[in-house]
Order: sequence, then structure tokens, then C-alpha cells
Amino acid sequence: FQLSLIGQSFRTVPPVFEKIKSTFGDQICKWGYQATRLDYWKALAEADLFVSTAKHEFFGLSAAEAIAAGTFPLLPNRLAYPELLSYAFDQKELSKHLYDGGSEGLAARIESIVNTRGKNPGNENTDASSTLLSNLRLETRGRDLDEALRNLVESD
Repeated sequence: FQLSLIGQSFRTVPPVFEKIKSTFGDQICKWGYQATRLDYWKALAEADLFVSTAKHEFFGLSAAEAIAAGTFPLLPNRLAYPELLSYAFDQKELSKHLYDGGSEGLAARIESIVNTRGKNPGNENTDASSTLLSNLRLETRGRDLDEALRNLVESD
């Protein structure tokens, strides 16, 4: 397997990242901030599995981008992730993409995914990609937001 740990770096880097670097150095193909948007999209397009361990997230933009790129998302069952996944997957599929948020739960889910889906789990996500993009289009979301506002005003 290969790993890409991509994203912005901050002044304070948790020690676990150095441990990952020293333990999996030979398997790491991309690390840190990608120089261009194209490099970022290439990294997503090369990935089969997208994992988030975020503890702070407003929308889950990187997860949405990864789903749009065709990866298999594995996200903690918290924050905006369950709602985001509902735009790409039906209720039955949703639980396959969530884990309890802990490292042991994440490891168990990755092992399960590899055992049941093989080495390239993202290859089956083309429907999820188009569903997500369709459901998040301005035309779709705008209609939904207009209706929610109308319902709010009419309820008073």
C-alpha cells in the first residue's frame, strides 16, 4: 500500500505525524501541502481510500472533493460528515463510510474494507461521485434552501 498525507501544515504538528513518517516512509508518496490545485486533484485521483480524522470541520470540503474524485470515503461519525455522506449515498450505504472516530475503530474499518472490497475500493464510487455533485449543485441546494426559508416564514 501507499499513503498520501496531504493538506496544510501548521506551526504545531502533532507528534504522530513524525511517527507516521518514520514508520511508513517507504510507502508515503505524497506529503503535506500540494503546490498547485492540479497536484492536489492528482493526489485525490490516485487515491482509492480517503480517510479523515478531523475533530473540527464545517462542511467537509476535502471529503466532498475526494468523493467527487472517486475515492471511497471513510469518515468519523461526527461533525458534518454524516450529512455530507447523505448527499452521495443512500441510508443503507451511509454506515459503510463512517467509523466511530477512534484509532482502533478506524483500523478495523480499513481492514474490513480491504478484506471485502480488495485493494481498490474507490473504483466502485463513480455513482456516489455523480450523485454528490448533482445534490450539491447550486440549482439543487438553492431550491432546498428556498423551500426551508419559505417553511420557516410560513410557520410564524
